[in-house]
Amino acid sequence: MIEKATTKDIDDLSTLNKEFFGESRDYTEEINSDDTEVYVFRKDNKIVGISGVKKNSWNGTGWLLNIFVHPDYRKQGIASNLVKNMIDISRENGFRCLVAEAPSDSNAPALFKNLNFRKCGYNDRHYSNKPGEIAEFWSYDL
Repeated sequence: MIEKATTKDIDDLSTLNKEFFGESRDYTEEINSDDTEVYVFRKDNKIVGISGVKKNSWNGTGWLLNIFVHPDYRKQGIASNLVKNMIDISRENGFRCLVAEAPSDSNAPALFKNLNFRKCGYNDRHYSNKPGEIAEFWSYDL
């Protein structure tokens, strides 16, 4: 089930981030921000997925944040459901498009393509963690 994240979810989100991305992250600001909406997917009474939208009112776009599904719960349509929810939220906010960024060697580009996003750019200097990893940018026109 997809729910809007609350401050009660901060510790669980931070733990997932530390476990799977090896970095500390405090979700307090994002959850409390008027410009960002964070959503979680709960299954078996635990958070197994996360996504969100940052509202860019200056150019009328939404920016997809944090598309992640716990490895034990992948291939169940959770990522698709999360992204579709972010599309709906972007549409409700009157955005002209939802923009997403993803590493070229991840599963996300295939997900975006399957959901009718269009590839709109790349940056081969965006990441510093892996040589040759390219940031792909995708757009869903609303």
